[in-house]
Amino acid sequence: MRCFIHVVTDTEFIRDPDGQDFADRQVAEQEAAQVARDLMAEKLRQGKPLPIRWKVLLTSADDAVLMSLPFSQLILSPDLSHRSAITIKRDNRLAETDLRIMRGHAHIESQKVRIAKMQERGYDTSLAKDLLAIWSTTLEHLSSHRAMLLPSQKG
Repeated sequence: MRCFIHVVTDTEFIRDPDGQDFADRQVAEQEAAQVARDLMAEKLRQGKPLPIRWKVLLTSADDAVLMSLPFSQLILSPDLSHRSAITIKRDNRLAETDLRIMRGHAHIESQKVRIAKMQERGYDTSLAKDLLAIWSTTLEHLSSHRAMLLPSQKG
């Protein structure tokens, strides 16, 4: 099965353009978790703090999210009961928003390709460009609203 391991940071969505073939979903999930651990280890080697608000998204070829794994879940903690229902709900909304942002980027890139093909064939692209502008503005708004879902930084 072909899966894609995307990385969602505090500020960007890093898309896996090629994906990989895996024997099954469990193997793909294990690889996604290893990618997250490797990225955390690299940040530590660089002397930077752990990117605990980052996550990996494991998706199928049609961008269906198979797993959303926040890096924070990979850090061993003796007691996770401090996570409130509000925190869990916020994390779910954040994952859903990240997915919508990812899909928005994909729609925009597809529209750019369509416009280029239309221009090559001599078609009027004004309406297609208007739609692209609307999608881009919508994505900008969605990305700015994503920040409201993040926990506030104190100190």
